Amino acid sequence: MARVRAAANDVSSGRLAPEAAGHGWRARQVLAAAALLLAACAPSPPPSPPPPAPAPVEKPVVLPPRPVKSPPIDDQFCDGMIAAIDAWKEAFRALRQESGGPGPWQARPLDRELGLCFVDGTSLLTAAYVCRPTMDGRGDRGTMEAMFRRIEGRIDRCLARPSWYPRRWAKAPPVQLSGGEQQILWRDQAAWPRPALRLKIEQNYQRAGTWTLRLTSYAMR
Repeated sequence: MARVRAAANDVSSGRLAPEAAGHGWRARQVLAAAALLLAACAPSPPPSPPPPAPAPVEKPVVLPPRPVKSPPIDDQFCDGMIAAIDAWKEAFRALRQESGGPGPWQARPLDRELGLCFVDGTSLLTAAYVCRPTMDGRGDRGTMEAMFRRIEGRIDRCLARPSWYPRRWAKAPPVQLSGGEQQILWRDQAAWPRPALRLKIEQNYQRAGTWTLRLTSYAMR
């Protein structure tokens, strides 16, 4: 490298001119080579710093939809009871849906559990609104007895609400019937004729070996 630089200095100072008058092209080659070597040996500039990282984008927080709560089972049941007893004065016409002929009318379900309902009779003292379990005909005795106690508790809680005033509901003791059947009766002591409710567990004679229950709203003389 020192020799190249010395040669370049000699050429640039003119000291080679007398000896190499006919060889100017060689001087130019030496200068070009020296320039290339100097450029190759020069330190390269430091790399440019990387661009700054983009700022993190905050994702919006998406809250899950609030579940739609259905009314408690007791409230659904009591609403059905209120509708059944309010329709008693008009022989349950408000609960009728359709009739398949001269027989009873299909009626609005009491709730999800007592969904097979019908209205029988056309006058105040003969009409009755009767509901059986939605699973009617498929219950053994143990299943129906458990449902019987469950429905009994719902009726007690519903009729104990102060919103029934001025009605005065009274509950009769359970009555044991033949064949293991039993029933419970509730009646309004503040009216005459008296609105009444009867809950009964009974054998399902249409399907041997099965049991069912029915809840009846009617007028008690």
